[in-house]
Amino acid sequence: SPTGVYQFIKDNGGVPFDTCQPYLACSQESQEGFCPHVDTTCSAINTCRTCSTFSDKGGECVALDYYPNATVAEYGTIHHPDRAERVRMIKAEIH
Repeated sequence: SPTGVYQFIKDNGGVPFDTCQPYLACSQESQEGFCPHVDTTCSAINTCRTCSTFSDKGGECVALDYYPNATVAEYGTIHHPDRAERVRMIKAEIH
């Protein structure tokens, strides 16, 4: 749905402004490429992490409990046949 991302953000408390977890196109069901060897469970370390250095250099990664994030208090859709009126309605919601 067009509002699915807003629902996700609202339900999960926010998303980071800056990336603290690179995008990984794997799911728990995916068996392609390296996906079967990657932990994609929903956990703190899989949400936002920082690493001291590379693991082969003895580095460790830890979950971040706090990070600046964007949140959603409420969301919805605007329906009106006239484009100018839709723009006005969106601006009224933002301001």
